[in-house]
Amino acid sequence: MKTHLLLISKQVVPNLTPLLDPEIKPEAVIMLVSTDMQKRAEWLNQVLTPQGIKSRIVKIDDAYDIHSIRNIVTEIIIENDQLMLNATGGTKLMSIAAYEEFRSADLPIYYVHPDTDLMIWMHDKNKKSHQIADRIKLDKFLTAHGASITKISRQKPKGEDIELTDKIIQDITYFRYAVTEINYLAQKASSTLISPKISDIRLTNQAAFNDLVDLFSLNGYIKQSNGCLKFPNEEKRFFVNGGWIEQWVYEKVRAFKNKNPLVHDAACNIEIERQLNRGKPVKNEIDAAFLYNNRLHIIECKTRKLKLKDTAGADTLYKLETLKPIMGGLQARAMLASLLDVPDRDRTRAAELNISICSGEQLKNFDEHLKKFIG
Repeated sequence: MKTHLLLISKQVVPNLTPLLDPEIKPEAVIMLVSTDMQKRAEWLNQVLTPQGIKSRIVKIDDAYDIHSIRNIVTEIIIENDQLMLNATGGTKLMSIAAYEEFRSADLPIYYVHPDTDLMIWMHDKNKKSHQIADRIKLDKFLTAHGASITKISRQKPKGEDIELTDKIIQDITYFRYAVTEINYLAQKASSTLISPKISDIRLTNQAAFNDLVDLFSLNGYIKQSNGCLKFPNEEKRFFVNGGWIEQWVYEKVRAFKNKNPLVHDAACNIEIERQLNRGKPVKNEIDAAFLYNNRLHIIECKTRKLKLKDTAGADTLYKLETLKPIMGGLQARAMLASLLDVPDRDRTRAAELNISICSGEQLKNFDEHLKKFIG
């Protein structure tokens, strides 16, 4: 039975992606797992079982006891045929010990390059290094990182909605304050679908506000009645309250995916839950996400103003910085797409956190920013 020995660590992707590559996909895996990596082995197993890959966990008491690790690996080699080693994960001593035993037994050993997803054969003169096939989907990817998906959408946005958003983006300077004002009214209508009186707020630019309301009205998202904004249903209220930029960004990602085969999955409006210890599940929302060459890219979309006096910008950046390693490991990337300009303070912080920003007038060239984001 073709079997891979995996050294489980915090980096899930190098252990998972080779198992889905049809060129070397195994029938079974053996996971060498230290005490602190038990959960990660369980998460990985949740992905492997539906793929028809059998798994067995072999526990090690001390990930730095090289003599004990050698003995365990030797026993695994004796008990199994058609065995090969993925030397990418584990502690350095785990990797060294396993490598030495496999090399002594003249068994195949491979390593997955963390940046390029190249499978490098360290010990097998008959095999050549190759690019791992990009077959993993967001559902499996996030499950392998300990997340349970409760909502996900891959539905193509409506053409007329994208056209509406294009008009806003192309006149972003004209509409920028009207957007925040309509956002406020839509937010206040969350329970009744009827906003407060428009006269209750001070409009920065009456003409821009009226023009923006007209754009939404033409698409059936808003009606004006008795000096208020009325929304036909919650879906349309959500769209007016900023959902339109999420759909627009997702459509841009979809278009890029159709042109680039290395983007092998994309989705929007993703809701996930993570179980931490025995407490209540922690919920998170992701506006848009995609996998490029087995690397997670997440995009947070904002239409509200990130004022210098509040912490909205910092909170958004810290959310992205937190989600990146949890949901995608060290190779994950994040971007903030903001309709309004991001203050210099938050741009500096984003650069420190290695988070990309596309805001204000930059959105007109979002396609180019998307390419830079992917790198």
